[in-house]
Parts: sequence; C-alpha cells; structure tokens
Amino acid sequence: MTAVLVLCEQSGLADIRAWVSYMGAAWCGEVADAEKALDRVHAYGFATVSSAKLIRRAFSIAIKFDRTVYDSLYVALATEYGIQLVTADEKLVKAVESRCPVRWLGSL
Repeated sequence: MTAVLVLCEQSGLADIRAWVSYMGAAWCGEVADAEKALDRVHAYGFATVSSAKLIRRAFSIAIKFDRTVYDSLYVALATEYGIQLVTADEKLVKAVESRCPVRWLGSL
C-alpha cells in the first residue's frame, strides 16, 4: 500500500510522497533495515508531525465522514496547516472534499 501526501512548499513543509512510500516498503523488511531507511529519510530534512498532535481531529473526521483514523490523519494534517492534501485515494476525496482541503491526484 502506498500513501501519497503532497504538502505545499508555501507552508514550509516538504513533499513527502517519497518518504511515505519508502518507509512503507522499508517496514516490510527487518527492523534494522527500517531504522536505516528512517535515518536516510531524516537526512533529507523532511518535516515530520507527531500523530498525537492530530489524533483528536483525525478521530472527529473519521467519525463524521465514515473514514479510517489512518486516512483521517492525513486530512487532519492538511487542515491543521491550512494546506491542500493531494491524494490518489479517490474514495477519501469524495467523502471529505465538501468540507476538507483535499484534491484527487488524478485531477492534476
């Protein structure tokens, strides 16, 4: 499974598509391999945000739009920073687009 999250550079946050994809692939291996991958990702200087900061908002979004908390964390992150989430998850976009800053990747 690959998640795609594009964050506007205007917000000071980097595009983390590669980070999410890379960490998902790395985690399928040994823990030591995942730790090395995480070190390489951090070397790129990508911004990270703790999910603890977003979990209440994500839970509210999940309940309101009948989505998973996992998916809702991405929406909560975009909402928190006032930026647009660009995702390949068309079902997520259709569920929340009327009230949340999301856009389907296929429309670009």
